[in-house]
Amino acid sequence: MQDLVPESYSVCRSISFYSFLNSHMNNILINGQILPELFTLPNLMHLQLDYNTFGRTTIPDSYSNMSKLLKQDLSSNHLDGIIPPNKLSPNITTIDFDSNQLSNISGSFDLPLSVTLRFPASRKGSISKGALIGIILGGIAAAVTLLAIVSLVIVKANLRGSHVL
Repeated sequence: MQDLVPESYSVCRSISFYSFLNSHMNNILINGQILPELFTLPNLMHLQLDYNTFGRTTIPDSYSNMSKLLKQDLSSNHLDGIIPPNKLSPNITTIDFDSNQLSNISGSFDLPLSVTLRFPASRKGSISKGALIGIILGGIAAAVTLLAIVSLVIVKANLRGSHVL
């Protein structure tokens, strides 16, 4: 791995696309750890490291530095452990951790609504039924609160003699 991605790449401040997924690097079963230097490139927009084998390694803590990332694919790499909390770009479109053994997924991200997020559905790190029910109930509570506020505005306006609707 060290020969494939030299540590000196971390000084390349203008790289916006870095990919191991191409005709020469796809599914070559790279062993070892993911170099933390990959996650220190401040302008990185696409990170595609899928279908390699990083040998039950964890995601480096420096992963939380990827604030301009638009697409990230770390699927099918035999990663395990926790996902470091991440400050993602509000413009991110795809996050893929499928086919890994990751945990603490639900507390790792503050995601925009338009993101495509892929995690293994049956792994211990997937969102539990209780958490999903909490999210749904929170959405319903927010909708009921909004409806109550709108109703109060309409009632108040009608009491003053003006018509809102």
